[in-house]
Amino acid sequence: MFQYLFYRTLQRFSETLGSEKSLWLAEKLGDISFMLDRSRRKNILSNANVILGTKADLKSKEHLGRNVFRNFWKYIVDFICLTDYYLENIDSLVTFTGLEHLDKCLAQGRGVIILSAHIGNWELAGMLLAAKGYPLNTVYLPHKDVRVNQLFLDIRGKTGMKSMPVEIAVHGCQDVLKRGEVLALLGDLLLGDKGQETVFFDKKVKLPKGPAILALRTDSFLMPAYCVRKPEGGFLFCFEEPFLANSVNENGTNDWSYSFTNCVMSIEGIIRSFPDQWIVFNNIWRDSL
Repeated sequence: MFQYLFYRTLQRFSETLGSEKSLWLAEKLGDISFMLDRSRRKNILSNANVILGTKADLKSKEHLGRNVFRNFWKYIVDFICLTDYYLENIDSLVTFTGLEHLDKCLAQGRGVIILSAHIGNWELAGMLLAAKGYPLNTVYLPHKDVRVNQLFLDIRGKTGMKSMPVEIAVHGCQDVLKRGEVLALLGDLLLGDKGQETVFFDKKVKLPKGPAILALRTDSFLMPAYCVRKPEGGFLFCFEEPFLANSVNENGTNDWSYSFTNCVMSIEGIIRSFPDQWIVFNNIWRDSL
């Protein structure tokens, strides 16, 4: 109940404050959270130790950690309060690069799996792409509070983006890809225990293997992409070169493991480029194994 009331209050404040002051408020909420939320702060600093390496000093890791909390609250404010603002000003606030890669893939009649991470604003990214007219589908983990869940679904649905709950998404994902549509998936955080062990930032971890398997089963493209905040404001939405899950193992049969490795390398590269916008409060190297 508290979370829903807080989000609704945040929306009302934002209507009065406007975009600039709302994002200023988000920064302050981030600073407060960094100070008070000891458990998440500990996990973020542990992740920073892996990303930045043991040679990085504590000051650098704490600076990264504080910015992660700030960017988390900006993500919340952007999505909960400012989606209309971004959608109405999409051409001036969002820089798209590599979108021609997506157009070429769809022109071939194949499905496309957009592979990303919990970086920048992944929720807003889906809405922006759907607003550009692309047939976008996503998978979501339902919130425990049904009112929060409905609030998020209502916001996502503003641009026609279709969302599937994770518990029924397996067949739905295959269907949309076989129809030649776009499916956005996040590959940096394991839900459950059915991941694949791999090396991520030079440490063992389990990550989702679903995107690679889905791409192989449906003969779809895998395309790394990310939507991150620009220092001057607004967002950079970048689409990287796609690849097909068509590798063959030593037995002469198709194998998803090669594509899985490519997925992991792509996600790691994105996070290395924008470490303070990677919003994962789990200690993934500890929790997934």
